[in-house]
Amino acid sequence: MRFICLVLTLLGCLLLPLLIETPLVWPMIFVWGAVSYGIYTMAIIELGERFSGSALIAGNAAFSLMWGVGGILVPPLAGGVMDGIGASGLPVTLGAICLALAAATVIRRRIV
Repeated sequence: MRFICLVLTLLGCLLLPLLIETPLVWPMIFVWGAVSYGIYTMAIIELGERFSGSALIAGNAAFSLMWGVGGILVPPLAGGVMDGIGASGLPVTLGAICLALAAATVIRRRIV
């Protein structure tokens, strides 16, 4: 399910520059936001299914730490990309991050 959310988020990143000046951008952003936060929700569910006790607490703490690090690092990164290539830099940055996560998911599935 997390992979489906990733693919739909990537699709939203591709569609945003095409739909930005149309009325269709609003429903697309609504769905895009839902599926992108679905990645977080599905990851937390997976964490809860895999671990218990102190490992679950440690995993949740690590997850929260990385969420915070992303919240600190990604906005300046996206802003820098937007300075370089314009307004499409935001979906490009988010798409690159989702693509990296999708690649890591595929690689992990092949290893396990």
